[in-house]
Amino acid sequence: MTRSRTSASRSSSRAATPRLAADARVPLMLSAVGGLRTPEIARAFLVPEPTLAQRLVRAKRKIREAGIPIRVPPAHLLPARLASVLAAIYLVFNEGYSATAGDELVRHDLCAEAIRLAEGARRADAG
Repeated sequence: MTRSRTSASRSSSRAATPRLAADARVPLMLSAVGGLRTPEIARAFLVPEPTLAQRLVRAKRKIREAGIPIRVPPAHLLPARLASVLAAIYLVFNEGYSATAGDELVRHDLCAEAIRLAEGARRADAG
């Protein structure tokens, strides 16, 4: 992964907001934080690629139009976002462990990123 940790943290805090529809939160995190492409995310959710692409467009539009801030939320708001964050981490690892595209069966970069994100989530949850 070439994304900076700060950028990933900011993207995940916006994508995990309860202000987005539940069916858009995790796919948006997979795109913004996990670096997965739309076809990979669509396969993970067993939905047609155009359907998933439209969900991502609507979610990004809502973030922009609603002015959802780019910041890590206060500690008391983190538990409401944890389930979405953990689901995204699981699916990033899943795609890394059993790649659905490309020449490699295992994408070690995605596995390592999922583990890094899981460790960060554990630290954040521990307070």
